[in-house]
Amino acid sequence: MQRTEDSPLPLVDTRISPQKVQVRERQLWKNLRDGTKKERPGISLTRLETWATPGVPDVMACDEAGNFHLIELKHTGTAIVELRPHQVAFLTAHKRASVWLLVRRLHTHENRETSELFLYRGGQALDVRMNGLHVEPALYWTYPFDWAELWGLISPLESHNVPPEPHGAA
Repeated sequence: MQRTEDSPLPLVDTRISPQKVQVRERQLWKNLRDGTKKERPGISLTRLETWATPGVPDVMACDEAGNFHLIELKHTGTAIVELRPHQVAFLTAHKRASVWLLVRRLHTHENRETSELFLYRGGQALDVRMNGLHVEPALYWTYPFDWAELWGLISPLESHNVPPEPHGAA
């Protein structure tokens, strides 16, 4: 789904309590886990507890070919994405790898609750920290979320075709 330029993206930070943010990020983790099990059951997801290593993303995924992918999960009620400097540093330093930022925005607009997902490449982390959801995402959806499309970008099945070794190769 394509985001339109007239999508309402308020820059007013209404500051959700840290406890609520943790609960909502935990819900995003559950949505990602359950959607992945349904759409790509061959992908193994691990929730990382990275208090010992600041900046390491929240989720490690191992796809069907054994490739690893890292995803930072964020939740917001506005256009502001609260990325800590260590998170920006990690995502930027590893931008050539499969590192991603997945942001869920839950907000009320015209008395209707809307849930949106924004998927950014790791190299976009600094821009997202500075400009929030105004940065063009790699993918954008409104609820219901298309988890197959998400994994199609992060880990395309076509990339798993490994050519056979030539005969006589050591």
